[in-house]
Amino acid sequence: MALDAFLSKPNPKRHLGFRARFIARHGSVVQCAQEEALLQWVSADPQNRAPVIAREIDIFEKKKADTFGLDDASSEVELSPLASRLLALAPDKAPVLQGFNRHFHPSYWSGSLAQTLAPYQALSEKLANHADPVVAAWAQEALEVMRQRIEHDREMHIREEQSFE
Repeated sequence: MALDAFLSKPNPKRHLGFRARFIARHGSVVQCAQEEALLQWVSADPQNRAPVIAREIDIFEKKKADTFGLDDASSEVELSPLASRLLALAPDKAPVLQGFNRHFHPSYWSGSLAQTLAPYQALSEKLANHADPVVAAWAQEALEVMRQRIEHDREMHIREEQSFE
């Protein structure tokens, strides 16, 4: 299966060029695969494969709220069905949640970091009430890290503005 070729190699750096070209042309290998194929692949070795897929998938899904507005503010962010199913398959949820972490830390953004992180915070707030204490603790920690990043970004922005005065 192609997932084995792309994701299960002992030395992923060896295949970095090929993988980078594939992603540039087609998008993420995982995003190109059918959900059922991904879950079947993970089911063969969920302890090791679930965290790998967690790093690769889109974990967010926007649901339109029951409002008449057309802006993003009227959208509600939820864990994607694939992310939910992956989490359910994982015998140990912590490595899967660590895989999800990369989505909560954008490396670049335009405008306010608080605004950029708003959907991530909304999802984390929902997951902080999750029935599984491992998921809830992870979400609470993610919220705290985002709050600290936002505060640090605000302080930097204030210092930059004061330096121009």
